[in-house]
Amino acid sequence: MTPVIPSSSGPRINLHKWIGRLSSSVILAGAAAYFPGFFVVNSYLYGYGISPFDFVQPRSISAGLLYLSFTVLLSTFLWFAYNFIRTHIYVDQPQNAERRAAWLLQTVVTLFGTLLGLLRRDKLDTTLEYFGLALMYVSLFLLAMDWLPQKPPLLTKVSSWWQREIIERGRLKWIMFIVMLFYISTVTGFKSSAFYYCFFVAIALAKSIVMLNPNQTPADKATTITILPILSLGLLWASLYLFGTYTYPLLPSAVGGGKPALVAIALKPDSLKPDHRKTIGAMMGREDWKCVMQNVEVIHENNDILYVLPHGYYSEESELAIPKSQIIALAYQKTGLDENSRCYE
Repeated sequence: MTPVIPSSSGPRINLHKWIGRLSSSVILAGAAAYFPGFFVVNSYLYGYGISPFDFVQPRSISAGLLYLSFTVLLSTFLWFAYNFIRTHIYVDQPQNAERRAAWLLQTVVTLFGTLLGLLRRDKLDTTLEYFGLALMYVSLFLLAMDWLPQKPPLLTKVSSWWQREIIERGRLKWIMFIVMLFYISTVTGFKSSAFYYCFFVAIALAKSIVMLNPNQTPADKATTITILPILSLGLLWASLYLFGTYTYPLLPSAVGGGKPALVAIALKPDSLKPDHRKTIGAMMGREDWKCVMQNVEVIHENNDILYVLPHGYYSEESELAIPKSQIIALAYQKTGLDENSRCYE
């Protein structure tokens, strides 16, 4: 009897299928990131009066991935962590699982926010930060009231109301997320975190559309189906705009953000009169146009033009478009330099 030799094509076919699925997933992820990233990048550039609308921009994908990380991925992680703690860590305490999970997650966020506040001490409104920190501690105290061995009558009433109106009605997780978001906003700034408020409300509206109340009248259902999707989409667009305008410019380019790159530029000498370097230097407001101009910030570039901020991101002056044909050399700086120019002539 001739033995049957197994074919070696099986694993190879499975490998091909796996590679095909992986490639499809990468393409889908890139497409999912590109569309929000396109709006983010153009909102960012619109703040400088630039409207290139370049549809082929690699930074659109990185910007989209950043936005999705700060919204969808972060929300999913927090939601997963909350439910994992509730259903696995405190599985033997079902009556207190909700409260203890919220307390543990808020404690972690409080410690993270405190550390972030210490690192950015010079850039924060300390009064607002202390208010947010006080709100977190009050929230943590309310969550831990049942652990007190003896409670005064007032705290007993507050505890029973908290249990009845907040926990039993399923409102605790929403209040927890709102309090944590407000606290992080006091640390990072409300402008830079405003995009998440819009995203949060948009998702809440979308959830109410999906989970329609069966007791609603036909008129209320029609209103819910027609009005809420428009509001939800509008809030998502506002979230993308706010992220591109206030948050994206603060994120380092190393992680895909839009923080301007610090460079030194040398303009190409021109034998014709007038010298183009003088014209560009005058428009930049720089008297050192014959030298290597340092501490110039690049906000955008394409194949032909370099868009720069001659005096930095926090300057009130507008950006300038320099043709790349007029640049003889460009060097990236790690940090700002004491001198704005260096002359070699």
